[in-house]
Amino acid sequence: MQVPFYTSVREYNALKDEFDAAVIQVMQRGDFILGKDVAAFEQEAAKYLQVPYAVGVASGSDALVIGSDILG
Repeated sequence: MQVPFYTSVREYNALKDEFDAAVIQVMQRGDFILGKDVAAFEQEAAKYLQVPYAVGVASGSDALVIGSDILG
C-alpha cells in the first residue's frame, strides 16, 4: 500500500483568497519579523491554550530547543 506524502494544497485552495490577502498585507507593510500579526497570533494562542503567555518561534526545532532549555 502506498501512503501519499502530506500536502497542504487542498487546505491552501480552500482558503486561497484569505491566505493570499494576508501575505500581500505583510509584504506591503514589510514587517516580516515581530510584526502585529505575530503579536496577534501569540495572544490568540495563549487564549486558546488558557495560559498567560505564548511565544511564536521560527520552527518546530526552535520550539523543541527552547522547551528542552526550560526543562534543564
